[in-house]
Amino acid sequence: MRSYSTLPGSLIISFAIALILLLIRSLGGLQPWELSAYDQMMRSRPKEPPDKRLLLVKITEADINNYRHPLSDDILVQLLQKLESMQPRVIGLDIYRDNPIHYRDTQRDSSLDLPTYLPQTNRVIHVCKVSSESDKGTASFPDIPWQNLGFSNVLVDSKNTETGLLRRHLLFQTVPLTSPCPTSFALSLQLAFRYLAAENILPSFTAKNNDLQLGDIIFTDLKPRAGGYQQYDFRGQQIILNYRAVQPIAQSVTLTEVLQGKINPQWVKNRIVLIGVTATSITEIFFTPYGEMRGLEIQAHGVSQILSAVLDGRPLIWVLPAWVEILWIFAWALIGAGLNWKIRHPLFLGFSAIPLLGILFGIGFFILSSFAGWIPVVPAALVLIGMQMVGVFLRLPEFIMVSRVADVLKQCRTSGDIATIANQLAWIPSPPPKVFGFIIPQFLEVSQSAQSVREATSSYRQYEFIGRSISQLHRLQESLAFNRDAQQLNRLEKIAQQWLKILQTAQQTLAEQAKRSAEIPQVYIAGASLNPDDAKTRFKGRLDIFREIETLALSAQPPILLLYGGRRTGKTSALKYLPRKVGSELIPLLIDLQGAATATTLKGLGNYLAEEIVKAAKKSRNFDLPYPNPQQLNQEPFLTLQTWLEKLERIAPGKRFLLCLDEFERLSEVIATTNSRIPLNFLRHVLQHRRQWILLFSGSHTLDELEPYWSDYLINTRSLRVSYLQKPEAEELIVQPIADFPKIYESLTVSQIIQATRCQPYLVQLLCTVIVDHLNREKRRLATPDDVQTCIPIAIETGGMYFRELWTSLSEPEQDFLEYLITEETPHPQNKSTVRRLIRKEILEKRGDCYRFQVPLVERFITQMVTEG
Repeated sequence: MRSYSTLPGSLIISFAIALILLLIRSLGGLQPWELSAYDQMMRSRPKEPPDKRLLLVKITEADINNYRHPLSDDILVQLLQKLESMQPRVIGLDIYRDNPIHYRDTQRDSSLDLPTYLPQTNRVIHVCKVSSESDKGTASFPDIPWQNLGFSNVLVDSKNTETGLLRRHLLFQTVPLTSPCPTSFALSLQLAFRYLAAENILPSFTAKNNDLQLGDIIFTDLKPRAGGYQQYDFRGQQIILNYRAVQPIAQSVTLTEVLQGKINPQWVKNRIVLIGVTATSITEIFFTPYGEMRGLEIQAHGVSQILSAVLDGRPLIWVLPAWVEILWIFAWALIGAGLNWKIRHPLFLGFSAIPLLGILFGIGFFILSSFAGWIPVVPAALVLIGMQMVGVFLRLPEFIMVSRVADVLKQCRTSGDIATIANQLAWIPSPPPKVFGFIIPQFLEVSQSAQSVREATSSYRQYEFIGRSISQLHRLQESLAFNRDAQQLNRLEKIAQQWLKILQTAQQTLAEQAKRSAEIPQVYIAGASLNPDDAKTRFKGRLDIFREIETLALSAQPPILLLYGGRRTGKTSALKYLPRKVGSELIPLLIDLQGAATATTLKGLGNYLAEEIVKAAKKSRNFDLPYPNPQQLNQEPFLTLQTWLEKLERIAPGKRFLLCLDEFERLSEVIATTNSRIPLNFLRHVLQHRRQWILLFSGSHTLDELEPYWSDYLINTRSLRVSYLQKPEAEELIVQPIADFPKIYESLTVSQIIQATRCQPYLVQLLCTVIVDHLNREKRRLATPDDVQTCIPIAIETGGMYFRELWTSLSEPEQDFLEYLITEETPHPQNKSTVRRLIRKEILEKRGDCYRFQVPLVERFITQMVTEG
């Protein structure tokens, strides 16, 4: 697996993308996108009812046509007098006016002068505009007290009509000394103050940050970096404007309707009345998340937000602290890294972001609509998308390469096509890159095996070799089931099925050709242990051992089982066939401890045992066992295994697990390397506390031949010896190793083979292999006793490694004793312990007062060793 697709590599890439985006965000690069996403979520919020505390008096185009523009003082004072007579709580006059206006063609009443009227009333708050760098401001009448004035300044994000939306609300600000508008408070805030005063709610300021407080509600000032805002004008105290999600925001009437008395006084009583121009030809237009609005509507939303927060508990828009936003963004980077680590297919990796983006924006919308929280969805989405894009970009070339290989594999139509695959894909280096995983290299191995079919010298050899290719394909299919990281898994499964069908058809053809040929099929297996998938019925006998193992393993108090015997007597073969020979209530788990001997740490041994147990359960009973927790296994391997075995018992109630440890003596090497007996303590704990687990040790040593400490662990041991085959079993192996094997032996020939091998299974297979090769060379189909004698020296030479290993495994006193026995030059010493060991090792046997070799083939080899020197 490449570094970028490992979890650490994915985390590094994802966090790097997050850091880059955070830097871009801090410079304002993401602000337009974040504001656009915010606007969309604002518009999508559920609708709210109009604010019944407000009444809008709109001066429309029709009013302008009727009463001229600008409106005269007489009209405005009449309007204010009529409204005040209906007892509003406060009136906001959102019309700029710093000079009286009268028209000559109308009769003037001095009592209706606006500069005279406004200072005399305490119900009307007039608007003015504070000066700024780009605007000299707008004054009101000079005699109006500051508490009856409110500024109309608003905060637009930019001059661009697309991004220059009004999203913030300026509550108060420091007023320049030269400003024509002397008030520090916004018109909306002054109106809210006056309305709330009637509710005995007066403004105050917090001691910590000098933030405005009304009742229990604190209007927290926006910080220089808040939410999606990274660069903006943050003068004065401002909040994010939480528009009321309704259109219109409140009930409204026109100027003409008020002057003509066509309104219900209850619409005015105890309400805030806002007066402003809405005629499109005159008033300024503001762009908001909800579209175009007039200044009157903006003021109404500002007042409604303040009152709703204080009186109704409607939340103000809030943002997360900067450090929490960073953690939030990195959390999504972590999710992106996890997807990149887990999803191997680039197409699936790319599309995996779609549902997560939906979840992300769904979370953002839910928090905004339900709790008024503005969380950074855009940076989190870009981190996720960026990680997926990088993952797809890095994986796509590899995916194309794997697809190219898969296309070549898929094109096979005959066994010959399969055989040429290894040459066609010779450009793949050896060992193959990790991008190919574990599967494609196995296809190449099958192809290489298929090549050997073409090179075989006979039809039966071809039939035999193609059987090996089929067995490899079966193992490949098992690997597909286990391999969670295989790319294009479904496609490779179909190719494996296609190849299997091709090879099975070719095997049937070769089987028919082999039957028609004169060659004797070479079916004997002399060498490695017999595998049930390949050897099939070549394994003979041992039924007594299988019965005893099953009886003892299922007993109420099962002992430790010790399966021992000389090398190549069939111990491992018997364990491989065990699942087929015992009942389903027993789950044999064969673990080859030769592989465990390579472990240099207890962690390595614990991982090896766990993996082998899972594989063995699948192979033995097609039983899927869960893996133990990898992190815990690395920290405390054998404590984790104890807990894991208990969990497996609950998964398979009523079953017993037979843990078969082949070559168990290799544990001594692990104990010596790690200087710890924890593995043996673990096995003893299993024996004492796990009622569903039975231990079977298999090896060539008995307890008295092991290190002394073994006796402390292998208590209550039942020994089962694997020795020679019974004579009928050996005869069946010779005469009928497989079904339909031709009759090639005379009866006396069979007796000669049995006599020469003493029914030792490896030696029987070895000698029969040599005899078949001898007959095929001479183009004969019947083996005579003379052929046996001819083939014995060849068999000794062919099996030289076995005989030499047997000789070197003997101690020097044992070798000396055998040499004395053969040469008879001097009387051999009467060393009883040496003789007992040689008898136990099945080298010698006692006949009367004499000792002789048990196996003539062994005797002949050792005689050669002694006489030749």
